[in-house]
Amino acid sequence: MLPKHYKEPNVDVFPENWPAFSLYVRYQTQWLQGPTGATGLNYQILIDDLIRQGLDQEGIDEVMDGIRVIESAMLEHFYA
Repeated sequence: MLPKHYKEPNVDVFPENWPAFSLYVRYQTQWLQGPTGATGLNYQILIDDLIRQGLDQEGIDEVMDGIRVIESAMLEHFYA
């Protein structure tokens, strides 16, 4: 079967998590790679995007806290 034969999963995201989730979805290919695979996201690309959005430091910190939760869960998934 091809990917087009599968239904898109229905995912609910709490409104307070939407900024981090949508930022991750935009840059989900921006993983830094080490000898054993992905080591973490390229934060500079993410932060540059947040600055372009006009977020202040507190807003950037809040979104990046969410990104770190997503990043940690993805790394656990990659290496489980």
